[in-house]
Amino acid sequence: MRVYTVVEDDIGHLVEVEAAKQGMTRSSWIAEAITKRLRADQGGGDDLTKLKDDVTKLKDDLTKSEDDKDHLQAERDHLQDEVGHQEAIIKLKDDEIAFLRGHLSQISEKLPKALPPSQEEAKKKGWWQFWK
Repeated sequence: MRVYTVVEDDIGHLVEVEAAKQGMTRSSWIAEAITKRLRADQGGGDDLTKLKDDVTKLKDDLTKSEDDKDHLQAERDHLQDEVGHQEAIIKLKDDEIAFLRGHLSQISEKLPKALPPSQEEAKKKGWWQFWK
């Protein structure tokens, strides 16, 4: 179908410039502009449909992000509990090491007194004076 209309010179010039920018002919640019306008007026425009699709996609992304956030928070809580448990184990091991060091120190102090004297010392003092 052919459509003819009269437009002002400045509008005609704008149409030519926009058509050239998009690499279209003047008539195809005007046909596209009319189509977009009619679809937009009817509520079934491509832009509106695209925007609705974008909103739906963004809502899905938001839901997924919230799920990911919840999952990461649960994982963080679990790891914090694990760190607390490991710290308690390390404290127990440190306490055990301190106890063993103290016990070793006590044994080291008593050990020279409990051992029999060397052979040289035994000859020097006599056998009856080993423990003096």
